[in-house]
Amino acid sequence: MQAPAVSGSWLEGRKMFFETMKHLATLSTGAVVVLATLAKDTFPAAKPPYLFGLVLFFLTCSAGLSVPVMIKVSSVVSNPSDHAESRAVGVLFLLALAAFVLGLLGLVVFVSLNL
Repeated sequence: MQAPAVSGSWLEGRKMFFETMKHLATLSTGAVVVLATLAKDTFPAAKPPYLFGLVLFFLTCSAGLSVPVMIKVSSVVSNPSDHAESRAVGVLFLLALAAFVLGLLGLVVFVSLNL
């Protein structure tokens, strides 16, 4: 039985999705570095102490959830004849994106409260 044909636009879409996840992981990691620098140097005594941990948790989750999505998408790109993607990839993408947005909102609140 022959594998279904894969169009070039489908494959390019998966490559762009991989790049999107790579940027999400990079931005999350960069925000963690900014948060750690702010907490260490600028705000040694953060007003809501739990907020630092919460923001760190969300941003770390965002970066961590991006990795399995990139692994799955890269396996699909390397073998386009097997392009069955699981629903879990979409769920992980949404969780990573939501964690990133919540982390950034928390970072803005953290900086605003500690200025």
